[in-house]
Amino acid sequence: GCLWYMMASLSISLGYSQNWRHADENDELLSISHSDFGGFAAYLRSIYWAIVGMSTVGYGDIVPTNIIETTFATVVILFGGLVLPAVVGGLAAVVG
Repeated sequence: GCLWYMMASLSISLGYSQNWRHADENDELLSISHSDFGGFAAYLRSIYWAIVGMSTVGYGDIVPTNIIETTFATVVILFGGLVLPAVVGGLAAVVG
């Protein structure tokens, strides 16, 4: 979650005009302000994205908006879809 939050800052520093935080806050259907809870709302949205992404549910309400974010999202989704099930399967084999 924290790395996803950092991707927006990295995007800005690399010169991209759009990032997921801007897109998330400007979405008229959601009416979310990342400054709520003293700025903690943005981190909550980041953690939510990580959970949804790694569980491969992928609701699509928080989306990457540039190549940096797309690359990172791809790695996270692959990790959630390939590595985590292998770890859980290995643990199940040891316990069973």
